[in-house]
Amino acid sequence: MGLAVAHARHAVGVTVVASRYVFSMVWPRVVFIAVAGWLLFSVLDSMEAARWLANGTMVQVVWLYVCRAPEIFQQMMGPAVVLGVLAGVGQLNRRAELAALSSGGRSLRTTVLPAVLVVSGGAALLHATLGEYVVPVAGREALRLSTDVFKIFGGRYWDFHWRSGWFRAGPVYARAQPADADSYERVMGVVLEEGVGVTSRFVAQRMEAAPTPGHFVLQDAVITSFGPPPRVEVAARKEMDMPAAAAALTAPMGYPEHFTAADLARTIERREAGGRDAAAYRLALLRRMTDPIMVLLLGLLAVPLAARQRREAPVERLLFAGGLAVATAQALSMLGDMLAARAVLPGWLAAAVAPALVLLGAVLTWRRAEHARNAR
Repeated sequence: MGLAVAHARHAVGVTVVASRYVFSMVWPRVVFIAVAGWLLFSVLDSMEAARWLANGTMVQVVWLYVCRAPEIFQQMMGPAVVLGVLAGVGQLNRRAELAALSSGGRSLRTTVLPAVLVVSGGAALLHATLGEYVVPVAGREALRLSTDVFKIFGGRYWDFHWRSGWFRAGPVYARAQPADADSYERVMGVVLEEGVGVTSRFVAQRMEAAPTPGHFVLQDAVITSFGPPPRVEVAARKEMDMPAAAAALTAPMGYPEHFTAADLARTIERREAGGRDAAAYRLALLRRMTDPIMVLLLGLLAVPLAARQRREAPVERLLFAGGLAVATAQALSMLGDMLAARAVLPGWLAAAVAPALVLLGAVLTWRRAEHARNAR
């Protein structure tokens, strides 16, 4: 009995030592790839936007890319985990250390998997934390700097920087820019009644939800009523009673990435109550839960990819395999989003397709890797 306990303790000790060694080989590479991706993005983006960045100071330019860093790190989590695991485990394989562990009775599951789970799980947790707490704040600050300080409105920034646009909400046709989760800014619109025409026009610096249901508040507003008789009202704060339009007007239209999960849930409810489409926000809420899972699964997929590579194979082949895995996962996510946007797939299914297929690929690749090791 004592001998069995001693043997079990020895096995656990060997597993811990081996896992710590693998962990030390993987995590620095993951961090390096994520930071290198942010630096590369900052250099290329600043070169392309140089004529706009000249409108600000050096401190403001640096602060802009610091604010963009959480978003870039979040986007780099998947590629960084895959390439970091491939580089670390691949180096162990090229130096025949995996073969030595295997000859000692140690499998990938008992030596490499615990360390990779820690790295991938930490990256998934960081991805979720950035998306929920950091990116919403930093993204809005980067947007403010880009539009207000640097005056960036070029085509390169069309996808990132929100443009104001006309939309209909009940009897109101309005144009505004999102300010935060519960308000708009730079608002202008008209009230159009059927059979009558335009009855009033309003311009306001800010619009937000009022405590009273069915109301919204205009701040620093100029309201022109076309009569009879015509009159102009200037008000620092004007509460408007328009139940048919209030829910739609106060439902945010900003980037889903700039909202917390609670904000997304509230936005979906309010947009649907106002008769406005909420598919993008519903899908973003589902992605908030499935994207960290994707990061974890990509880390698990990278282990057998690294173990199956021959030791004499060039490093470029290993990196190509990792890049192909990341590109495939990203393409699956984009395909799911496109099908959900066209109402071909429900949002929950579109969000689950890519993780499910990556999990299937990871399982099959693990089985093939173990079979190849046993055959050798």
